[in-house]
Amino acid sequence: MKYVLYNPLASNNTGEKIAKQFVMEQGLDKKSGDLVYRNITTLDLRFQMESLYPGDDVYIIGGGGTILRFAQEMRGMEIKNNIYFSPSGAGNDFFNDIAQPGEKFTRVNDYIRQVHRCEVDGKKRFFLTDVGIGVDGYSCRVGEDFRALEQNKDKEFNYSKAVVTGVLKDYEPCGCSVIVDDGEEEYFENVWIASTMAGKMYGGGIKIAPNYDRLTADYLELIIFEQKGRLGTLMSFPKVIKGMHEGKVAGSHVFRGKKIEVYFTKPRDCQIDGDVIRNVKHYKAEF
Repeated sequence: MKYVLYNPLASNNTGEKIAKQFVMEQGLDKKSGDLVYRNITTLDLRFQMESLYPGDDVYIIGGGGTILRFAQEMRGMEIKNNIYFSPSGAGNDFFNDIAQPGEKFTRVNDYIRQVHRCEVDGKKRFFLTDVGIGVDGYSCRVGEDFRALEQNKDKEFNYSKAVVTGVLKDYEPCGCSVIVDDGEEEYFENVWIASTMAGKMYGGGIKIAPNYDRLTADYLELIIFEQKGRLGTLMSFPKVIKGMHEGKVAGSHVFRGKKIEVYFTKPRDCQIDGDVIRNVKHYKAEF
């Protein structure tokens, strides 16, 4: 039996259509065994997984939020069946991090075990890839506002363009303090990025932590980028987004630890695997 779990809200409410298209393109409907579609947003995932027979396969079709929800529900549960993920929607950084070039779907059993805790202004959450405050949170918030407009429902949001716009005129950097593994507090001025990573990339392919390995790392990686002046910041960004910043770009700082706390001096937008929380001043992330 093959189960296709899809998010109908993905890609401007075309998730079911994308799931069926995926099935046809991969020939899953022609292979032996029955095929069942399930709406993942209304499904009791633990019950569904516990009811599977040996040899049943599960295909998850959705964005970053879809695979995060599945991983959260599977915490502490032994998974005996093959779980595959194919991306739709805007959140494909998880997939691009782990898939081989050219793959349309990939097995994720080992990766969905790496669910990390975070706390944002006292509210507890989970993440698979990243949590951050700064121009990344700003850009995700701009994207959220863009997609909320009816006239934009068939348009694709350009994350990189939003970052450039933020750097050049709209985003206002401020100070932040960092504490890693309960050590000494360090303070930074004019911070543009304060992102804690459990993967290589975010924002649709910005490879800000290029050496991070989800399977072998036993830590989280915090990237702080501080710099005065908008033009100088913009000129430095190409190296930052290509992961060439550590030790090479002024104002770039990398920390590694199992517990990371970040305190901003002013409220800023925070994003957790692309999900936006507005007006945040503090977050804590734990491996």
